Amino acid sequence: MKKAIILLIIASSLMINAQGLVGIGTTNPNASLHLLSSGNNMGLVIENSAVTTGTKNAFRFMQYQDNKLYVQRWNSGASTWQANLLTLQPDGNLGVGTANPNASLHLLSSGNNMGLVVENSAVTTGTKNAFRLMQYQDNKLYFQRWNSGASSWEANLMTLQPNGRLGIGTASPSAKLHVFDSNGGEPMVDIESNDDVSLRLTTNYNSGASSGEAYIEFESSASSSEGWQIGLNDNEQLLLGYRSLGGMGSGQGTIGHEIVINKSDNNHHLIFDDYQTSNGRALLPSSANYGSCGTLANYFDDGYFSEIYRDTEYSISDMRVKENIRLVSSGVEKVQALNPVLYDVIAEKHPYYKDGVKEDEKHQLYDNYGFLAQELNEVVPEMVHYNKELGLYTIRNYEQLLPILVKATQEQQEQLEAVKNELAQEKSNYSELKKEVEELKRLILTSK
Repeated sequence: MKKAIILLIIASSLMINAQGLVGIGTTNPNASLHLLSSGNNMGLVIENSAVTTGTKNAFRFMQYQDNKLYVQRWNSGASTWQANLLTLQPDGNLGVGTANPNASLHLLSSGNNMGLVVENSAVTTGTKNAFRLMQYQDNKLYFQRWNSGASSWEANLMTLQPNGRLGIGTASPSAKLHVFDSNGGEPMVDIESNDDVSLRLTTNYNSGASSGEAYIEFESSASSSEGWQIGLNDNEQLLLGYRSLGGMGSGQGTIGHEIVINKSDNNHHLIFDDYQTSNGRALLPSSANYGSCGTLANYFDDGYFSEIYRDTEYSISDMRVKENIRLVSSGVEKVQALNPVLYDVIAEKHPYYKDGVKEDEKHQLYDNYGFLAQELNEVVPEMVHYNKELGLYTIRNYEQLLPILVKATQEQQEQLEAVKNELAQEKSNYSELKKEVEELKRLILTSK
């Protein structure tokens, strides 16, 4: 009678249909094994047969009334099931170490080894072809690769900090994106695109400010407090400058502008390229007779050029900007002391030719008219300047000779006027003498 009751109970809870599908708690199984329960303890236990007294080596699949599917392990020490090994929610979110996953895959650990390993199946003894994502107690997310030679994980392939900074090759990124290569030998960043735009840099300024700069900073590890910057300000000017840095992203100060290129209109812009010149790169406007080099407020201090072609030159000579005005003296004396010469240039010693002379410039070396600066210094020292950078004497504006030449001409004109007056006086004296001689002749003739 007891066996019949057991068989009856089994028959009422276990069903095998004609297709071989097994149902437990259901008479209409629709899978190889179909479990159904109206209670709170519906599950499947998988237990190792090697069981000793008081212990279990078992796992179970459980579905409670919250409709979540749990994978649990038996904790022999606590004599209970650990609930949060694996949890699958009705929305498809899978939790590892958490019963409340809020993402498609949610990993949670109270220890120091929370991670996800992706490993190639082609594994040989003592080697791994694997990568893993790890989060330690420092709250950083690490992307690591297994180093078979060192039998350890390489920690610094990629690191994401809680503040959103991403490091590639460094575990301590100091910017939103920090790339570090300790080996060198290859580009740090290679950007390639089939679109017109490969890299776009945009800033909305700090704390809602109405103006600012979007810039790229270049700094040397030897001097992390200073560096070069290329940027775009709110006036749509392209800036190149060098300044003391306040730190990446600090927003302190503005770029110390070395070069500013204004937003161009449709007709005019600035070009720096191999453009319509056989002498290398040129900096020029996009159309003729447009633009200026410097302004009244922002002018150049000096410049060094090998050749200058000009149409008109102006010098500020207003009397209102001059003082201690004296008359030039000894013009003729100075001119007579000058030693004009015809000379050839020693190319190897000249700063503009010592690095080589272009074919179309060779004519500039020969048959030049001028003065020797050391000799000119003895006559007109105000025109001679010793350039310490070049280590050579230079002549300051040959046009400085013009007032001396004018004074010499005036002095010669005065001398000519004096001679002319003397000649006129001599002529007058000669006329008087002639009259006197004629009168004597007449007297002599009348006395006979």
